[in-house]
Amino acid sequence: MSATPGWWTLARAVVWSELRGRGWRLFAFPVGAGLLFLGLLGVTAVTPGVLTGTTREALAAQAGHYFTGMDSDTALLLAMLVIQGPYFIAMTGAVLSVLITQTGVGQRLAAGELELLLSGPYREREVFVALIAGSFVLALLMIGVLMAIAFGGSALVLVWADVTLTTNAFRLLGTGLLTPIPLALWATFLAVVVYLRFPNTPVNGTEPGNLLILVGILPAVSLVVLPTAVPSIDPLLLSVGGIAVSLAAVGIGWASVRQWLDVKTLL
Repeated sequence: MSATPGWWTLARAVVWSELRGRGWRLFAFPVGAGLLFLGLLGVTAVTPGVLTGTTREALAAQAGHYFTGMDSDTALLLAMLVIQGPYFIAMTGAVLSVLITQTGVGQRLAAGELELLLSGPYREREVFVALIAGSFVLALLMIGVLMAIAFGGSALVLVWADVTLTTNAFRLLGTGLLTPIPLALWATFLAVVVYLRFPNTPVNGTEPGNLLILVGILPAVSLVVLPTAVPSIDPLLLSVGGIAVSLAAVGIGWASVRQWLDVKTLL
């Protein structure tokens, strides 16, 4: 039996304290982002003429692999939003991961909670892992709310527009639903390291910690930018690449941190 409660017990305490302390406010951002996504969906549905002929042709070629019933501009735009939706969720999820880590770790540092934990039953590595695990679980809860609103609303609109999903589309959506998870894990991991090392790092600024935060959300942002820059890119391959890159980044980051991490020196 372990002599200490363990990192999992501390991670659960982190999750519970945030849920109890912030309540519904914890989900205000993902709910707003989900409604924004649906708002963009509605605007593009009622004003399909915003696309140029060249752009529309490129989008139709890509969407034709995943959807049927693409006779109208409205259906075309809705289909493309579903293809690009996972990347929007992934990018927003990475930002949410950084924000929840910033507030959680920052408040605990300011309140002296981490010093109390390290002077008590927990070891440095257990505190570090617990902060990552707790922040990651909270980020997943927020991403789940965002995903339910964005994809749930999109599915209803697609049904209303008589757009039928093909087998390839379901495969794409399945992969897309998994894509935000490793990207959020990478953003959370790097954010915990940054806010332990640079606790005063703002979300927007020019400090060294802020530049590292950009590295944390860069893979997710790339998923949004690349389909626009290269319309012919395979979205399924892009999702798999995003998952692989983020998992590799977490592995490399963890191996690197193990060489020098000493939470006590970071407090």
